Amino acid sequence: MFGEIAQRIRTNSNNFGAFGITPIGGIVAWAGSFTGVPKLNQEWVQCNGQKITDTASPMFGQTLPNLNSPGSFLYGSSSSGNTGGATSTTISITISTVLGGTSFNYTAGGASTAFNVSSSFNSTATNGVSTLPPYYTVIWIMRIK
Repeated sequence: MFGEIAQRIRTNSNNFGAFGITPIGGIVAWAGSFTGVPKLNQEWVQCNGQKITDTASPMFGQTLPNLNSPGSFLYGSSSSGNTGGATSTTISITISTVLGGTSFNYTAGGASTAFNVSSSFNSTATNGVSTLPPYYTVIWIMRIK
């Protein structure tokens, strides 16, 4: 068995799908921008919103999700194909002085919270600050046959 697998690896020019481990429809992160990384073979395509035109694929005629647009990420669920989230949210803070202290109302993404503060505070707002942790970009690809 291992000899057969080793032979399949040696005879497959770029090792994509060499074992058949990734199921059709499987999505994989691919660092295809590195020097020396071979191009995708016919079993794989980028998840860029394209329609599958390969008649040999069981996914022929289906449109892939566009997962390679900036800001997209995969989110686990009990079923696939659902979408959600937003590209931006509005945050508003209302501050007013009341007898005995300061109160303010914080609203983000439709949820609102009111606070009463009896001491002073400083607030600084900076536009354009990313809320993402450090990241590394990849190209999402899908096996189509």
